Amino acid sequence: MGWWQEAIRAGNFILEVSERWVKQSERSRFDIAGPNGRQSLSIPTVKKTRTILNEVEISYDDKWDVLHWRSLETAYNRSPYFEFYKDDIQAIFEARHTRLVDLSLDALIWCNKALGTDLKMEQSVEYSVDYRNDFRKSHFDAENHAYYQVFHDRNEFLPNLSILDVLCNCGPEALSMIR
Repeated sequence: MGWWQEAIRAGNFILEVSERWVKQSERSRFDIAGPNGRQSLSIPTVKKTRTILNEVEISYDDKWDVLHWRSLETAYNRSPYFEFYKDDIQAIFEARHTRLVDLSLDALIWCNKALGTDLKMEQSVEYSVDYRNDFRKSHFDAENHAYYQVFHDRNEFLPNLSILDVLCNCGPEALSMIR
């Protein structure tokens, strides 16, 4: 959510596709609020060394897309707004993108629409600035942005989750939560 907060403040975002790929980073994983607490979902990539983000390919050796979708259903099926978003989210998973950057871009475009923002989105032409540390999860002030989460009876509020969490739980109010 911190990333979206900064992008909304700026009015645009540049998807840095020319940066050096760092394994086990936020580029290929996201956290959701599952029944047992925070659940990290990671998109497996084809193992290559010293590559740039634009060249990172998604691995479909395992059925991660089916498992991720089931995790999302378990986590958000009882949320107030999952019903409104589930077909679009499932379509993103079923598209079977070849490159991670294409999956990311489709997800960002959908989130931009679901939030009701019209952020200008661009892809970098060449690597210029490393923005990774600017949008770390810890930058979002979660204490002042708590909202209802599906498993609140089992877990305390879980901050810094994927934008999907606030969308599924808050729907049209998600944008004001982020702002």
